[in-house]
Amino acid sequence: MLDPTEAEVVRGIARDILAGKSIRSITKYLNECGVASPRGGEWQKGMVRHLVLRPRNAGIRIHRGQEIGEGTWEPLLDRGTFEQVRAVLADPARRTSVGTAAAHLLSGIARCGVCGATVRFAMNRTVPSYRCSGRSCVSRRAEDVDRLVTEVVLGRLARPDAADLLAPSRRPERAQAAEEVRSLRARLDTAADDYADGKIDARQLERITARLRPKLTDSEARARTVDDYPLLEGLVGQERAREVWGTRTLAQQRAIVDALVMVTVLPTRQGARGFDPRSVDILWRGGQAHGAST
Repeated sequence: MLDPTEAEVVRGIARDILAGKSIRSITKYLNECGVASPRGGEWQKGMVRHLVLRPRNAGIRIHRGQEIGEGTWEPLLDRGTFEQVRAVLADPARRTSVGTAAAHLLSGIARCGVCGATVRFAMNRTVPSYRCSGRSCVSRRAEDVDRLVTEVVLGRLARPDAADLLAPSRRPERAQAAEEVRSLRARLDTAADDYADGKIDARQLERITARLRPKLTDSEARARTVDDYPLLEGLVGQERAREVWGTRTLAQQRAIVDALVMVTVLPTRQGARGFDPRSVDILWRGGQAHGAST
């Protein structure tokens, strides 16, 4: 029997993660709202992560630590949402800390066009700037870079065809991998049913699972593309994109920028005055340079 309160907590955590919120901020919110944790007492970050990543949330059956098929209970999350959450939390580039890196739109996200290191916020004399965190190869006034990147992102998102460009499910390679995932899961389900019906024993089930699981993991990795729509709700193809953008937290704005574009700060000629937009390269993650997409 599902606990309605716990079910809503799990769904809420999943929604927040897909909206770009950090585990830290979610944990803080749950404690501030007085939501009961599974163990009683205050929520901890590890507890939040563990709760939302339980395979049974998506109706996945586990046998000796291995996923072997679909369960017979009602899942708390649909499989697509669960895979999105799992992909986000497994991403080694995910930044959940607070501090300087999270206090500015592009700090830790944009990269140096000389050495490839990330740029960090720093004061260049009295000017708030983004500076190469490696060898200080480049430095640019933060306000100028933030304004340019924001204009490019919002301009592209406001176009009517933005949804078509962003829909990862339309990529043929992902569709093929997704079909492989469905086929492999079906085979695991059949093996699990055969075990439950006594047609095969535990050792046979383990052998089948051991052979299919690596293939499934590989196919899932190729098929798993985080669906950005929960994060981009109200922004894609909307004339009100700029207004909606203003309602987003800095953490959400950072997540949106990081999901959509790759920003590189390029060196400028010595003695150049003023901000040259060409000194910041913005590449849409679909492959387009920003000049072709605005």
